[in-house]
Amino acid sequence: MAAVEASIEAVLASVDAQIAHIQRLIRAHIADHPSLRAQHDLLVSIPGIGEATAAILLADLFHKPYTSARQAAAFAGVVPRLAESGTWRGRSRLSKIGPGRLRKALYFPAMVALRFNPTIRAVRDRLQAAGKPPMVIIGAAMRKLIHLAYGVLKSGTAYAPTCAHP
Repeated sequence: MAAVEASIEAVLASVDAQIAHIQRLIRAHIADHPSLRAQHDLLVSIPGIGEATAAILLADLFHKPYTSARQAAAFAGVVPRLAESGTWRGRSRLSKIGPGRLRKALYFPAMVALRFNPTIRAVRDRLQAAGKPPMVIIGAAMRKLIHLAYGVLKSGTAYAPTCAHP
């Protein structure tokens, strides 16, 4: 058993070292490109979006020219998909059309933003008052984070809670 544990520990140490190396490369790449660095700084000004989430958003979402925040949210798959036919109405769900890694990358930042971002707290309060379930609120927070990210990148100014609309 000790030999197996030692082998597993060595593999885990190697994987951790590789992850740390890749993270350093990503930070260096962002730091070496002034436009990426400026966009990164704008994104991390939004409460709930940290270094890793900003890098993922820049790599997977905002490398394409969108004409609206709605397009960016639709690409990420965080817009509601209605389930209805005639008079029948089912439960709406996230469309999940785009890359799953974007939704995965936005889940925990949305949870943080629900607590610390005043704009997203206002959305949470409105949806809770309407009786929406918790997962609907988290999906709305993910969508709002993309809208805020699009807004700060398009305007070129850091996040200001007084400028954002709930």
